[in-house]
Amino acid sequence: MQKSQKRQERRAQYTQEEFIQIIEEDVKQLMQVTGLKPKRVRIKEITYAWGTCSSKQNITINQKLICYPK
Repeated sequence: MQKSQKRQERRAQYTQEEFIQIIEEDVKQLMQVTGLKPKRVRIKEITYAWGTCSSKQNITINQKLICYPK
């Protein structure tokens, strides 16, 4: 029951614009470090993971991460 309450109490740590900016900066930094370039980066609510990378070089970031500190 306590875990359920904690989940419900989580509020966005950032505005949507700030969250997008953080993701963009992180992706740019990782591109420099790895030399890999995703074709597309999406932010959407997914239930099975915090993020995914497909074989087609698409990255999906879970929208729920907006509720957690960087």
